[in-house]
Amino acid sequence: MTADLIIHNALVRTMESAAPERPGSGPASTAVAVTGGQITAVAGDADVLALAGPDTRVIDAGGAALVPGLIDSHMHPIWGIELTRGIDLYGLDLEGIRDALAKEAARLPEDAWVCGWNLDHNAFDGPLRGDLFDDVLGGRPLAVVLYDLHTGLGNPAALAAAGITGRETFDDASLVVVDEQGVPTGELREIPAYLLLLDAVPPIPQDEYIQRLQSLFSTLNGVGITSAVVMDGRDKHLDLLADMEEAGDLTVQLHIAMWHQPGDGDERVAQIISQLGRSGRGWRVQLIKMFLDGVIESGTAWLNEPDTCGTGTHSFWKDLDRYEEVTRRYVEAG
Repeated sequence: MTADLIIHNALVRTMESAAPERPGSGPASTAVAVTGGQITAVAGDADVLALAGPDTRVIDAGGAALVPGLIDSHMHPIWGIELTRGIDLYGLDLEGIRDALAKEAARLPEDAWVCGWNLDHNAFDGPLRGDLFDDVLGGRPLAVVLYDLHTGLGNPAALAAAGITGRETFDDASLVVVDEQGVPTGELREIPAYLLLLDAVPPIPQDEYIQRLQSLFSTLNGVGITSAVVMDGRDKHLDLLADMEEAGDLTVQLHIAMWHQPGDGDERVAQIISQLGRSGRGWRVQLIKMFLDGVIESGTAWLNEPDTCGTGTHSFWKDLDRYEEVTRRYVEAG
């Protein structure tokens, strides 16, 4: 079988303890062959180049080191497509945010949602409020995710569209922040709270979703990342990955951690357990994601002592006995 790709004239680093490239362990491999998307040979130039055919792509590395791809151990590539809708608000002060949102609103249809991400808490002189931007949005709903990924912000139009009233309760430390009159300010602390907002935003078309994922994976490959741990696995993500892999669009090996949230009941635990081991050629479900505390910015971190605002004194999970029970079930499931 001829190779699809051969890289030669390289110092091949296999990272194995007895690998030839280590001093005193013999001649180093200098070439690698790839066939069907998998490494099929690691040897000297002569042996590997013998696998070349008329259609083989051959790359002379010019003596450079050839190393295994990098692994990103905590990534949100799929959910991140949803979280990064709209405009990047990084580094902007309040007036800069208002100006950016005004320009974004002006280019959108009258009934469109204005979305943004990477907003900094420190851009506000006081508490976060979504109505601070109403006068530049032309009546459009606003949905923004802050840079910590644990806080969301919506204006009154968006909260109304999402049915958020301020009376919501959660099984964890999530909170719809309200003012002294009980009216939501727009600040939504922790993921279950702001998902109420994001779930009301019209979904990204499937073809656009896949196109953006393809672009992201290509960018990751370009900086040497070939494998990642996905820390927010959901059922719909697995179906999407299966479709992408079938089309040949999955160029990063993904290790999926299924996301268990505090409000998930026994039926959901059983569903997640049933997904363990589900895999394709380039992805596999093998982990569970749970967390006991949030982040400093929203006061949901679980600290040894209160922070400067007097918060950070409680677990994200309200029921630690339930956390222990769920953890035990997952451990027993392997």
